Amino acid sequence: GAMYGIALPKARTRLEKISIINCRIEYVKKYNRVYQFIILGDNGGDWHICLNEEPGVVQGKHSSPDITFTLGDESFVDVMTGKLNPQKLLKENKLEITGNITAVMDLSNVL
Repeated sequence: GAMYGIALPKARTRLEKISIINCRIEYVKKYNRVYQFIILGDNGGDWHICLNEEPGVVQGKHSSPDITFTLGDESFVDVMTGKLNPQKLLKENKLEITGNITAVMDLSNVL
């Protein structure tokens, strides 16, 4: 419980670094995607990463994301900190992905 309360802001900081530092204009033009994260659990929440004309991480739901990831707060932290492979979560039905599946590859290129 409490440990993830500390870890989650670190994960968000990592998201912001990814989206702002790596989201140079060539990425923006190439991808032009919005990634929605629905994070379940006590330390969860809704966030979206914009790789478009206004890159960044925004709290809340986007009106038309290209792809949506739904997973638990602890799983999210483990993925963001590199402790857990997202494919393992998919196999265990702990990660749901809806939308444009090719957008997943684009995100992995940016990460």
